[in-house]
Amino acid sequence: MAKLRAWRCGDRVHRTLAAVTAAAGGDDDLMPPMKEALAAGATVGEVCDALREAWGPSRPLDTQLGVPLDTQLDTQLGVPRDTQLGVPLDAPIGAPVDTTV
Repeated sequence: MAKLRAWRCGDRVHRTLAAVTAAAGGDDDLMPPMKEALAAGATVGEVCDALREAWGPSRPLDTQLGVPLDTQLDTQLGVPRDTQLGVPLDAPIGAPVDTTV
């Protein structure tokens, strides 16, 4: 790692990683900025950090339900409910939050 960091241009790496984060936060194609960041000497871990900055950490899925493991089934609605937000997973953005879950 020390050799890689000594070889690469830090400003170029930071600039290309910022482009990865910007593309991940929008509708742009991710491959070109990712390829540019890797060509600049960014590590795969740094590219993943840039993606997590835009998308947040990944959450493991329940393989049977296809929903994040921290999701519970709402017995009244019969739909998966996000326990962090308190709304059905398919609820529209801005739906009221149920604080009783």
